[in-house]
Amino acid sequence: LCNLRCPHCYMSAGASAENELTTEECFGLIDEMKALGTEMLILTGGEPLLRKDIFDIATYASQRGIWVVMGSNGVLITDKVARKMVACGVKGVAVSIDSIDPEKHNSFRGGPNSWEYSVRAIDVCKANGLEVLVQTTVMDMNYDEIPELIAFAREKGAWSFNLYFLVQT
Repeated sequence: LCNLRCPHCYMSAGASAENELTTEECFGLIDEMKALGTEMLILTGGEPLLRKDIFDIATYASQRGIWVVMGSNGVLITDKVARKMVACGVKGVAVSIDSIDPEKHNSFRGGPNSWEYSVRAIDVCKANGLEVLVQTTVMDMNYDEIPELIAFAREKGAWSFNLYFLVQT
């Protein structure tokens, strides 16, 4: 599931897929991952916060000593959600910021005001003690902004800045 409609996305994330893992299947997969030595689990989507059991999954993984990070577009992150993440053992949140220009970001992410929500999410996460990872997909429209985006991430106190390349599928 996803609450944005990014025109570049290869997934049809508007509705749940028929074959999505159940909560119990997720727990089983986490047990297998732990047995194999997994140290970090990134819960992503779509938008992981749309999954009703996402906090149960995060709790299950963190209780097994796995460092849990949530990859989100930031739209649904409020103080209440951030506090719930912390309570579930989530250590960090990766938020996509694809341009310093809100209009460019909103167009790329397919949602009105998504830039404002994403920036708010960064601030809310930091205020609640969560590490923040800023993620940017580099392309022609923002290539010249990369130094500014790095500076923005640093200014916001991001733990990491991750640069991704758009992959044609």
